[in-house]
Amino acid sequence: MGYDRMIDELKVNLMELGLGQKEADVYLAMLQLGPSSVQEIADASAINRSTIYPVIDELQHRGLASTFEKGKKVLFAAENPQRLVSLVVHEFSHIEAKRNQLEISLPKLLAVFNTRNDKPRVRFFEGEEALEAVRDEVHESRDAIWEVYAVNERLIHIANTKGKERIERNRRAIGGRALMAIKPGCMPPYFDIGRHEARVMNYEQYPFSGDIAMTGNHLYVVSMEDPIMGIVVESKEMTSVFRALFEAAWSCAAAWMPPPGWGPPK
Repeated sequence: MGYDRMIDELKVNLMELGLGQKEADVYLAMLQLGPSSVQEIADASAINRSTIYPVIDELQHRGLASTFEKGKKVLFAAENPQRLVSLVVHEFSHIEAKRNQLEISLPKLLAVFNTRNDKPRVRFFEGEEALEAVRDEVHESRDAIWEVYAVNERLIHIANTKGKERIERNRRAIGGRALMAIKPGCMPPYFDIGRHEARVMNYEQYPFSGDIAMTGNHLYVVSMEDPIMGIVVESKEMTSVFRALFEAAWSCAAAWMPPPGWGPPK
């Protein structure tokens, strides 16, 4: 690996740890220079001298730079990179404190949210992270979940990459009905068969890639093809329409029995 390429990768790594672009440039310049004047650091980092002082001040605040006098000169130096470990620990503690505060505030925020009658009744989402948020919302429901979905390579890929989160959601789920269209050669991701009735429909006759879930007065419709997209509808009337369609499909579907080897991931 060339030296310049290594420096570029280190810059990216520092920014992923929370440093700004200019902070990463200046810190790397200081590491390479050793104790140096502001002008030398500005030249090495290609940052204007008039704007570099706040950057150095921020590095000092983070404990990543120090200053000292040598004769009549004021020099600056990078602190040992081991300081980055304590920086990460501090950031983690800060995030944990925010999470604890959110847990305290969330019930009150929800109470305010639920008193409003003008909440949006249709929401759109896109991408895997949005999908995970919606899946969490579905499994937080206190009502049974009726769901029809395709078991294909796309679903299995998402289920495998989100294994722990999916298992935790399954533990929270009340139960319900699962109507699956299973593509030949694909194994359905594990779910608690004791809490879910399961039936199967012919994938080759009704091929699709997506998921429709109903719980309470909420309807969730998801397309698993890239880009992942979906809608959430809060409507008793709209959900009842899809429940009727689900019932019709359910009545024609065959009972599903887990095949040999199917079970929770080890």
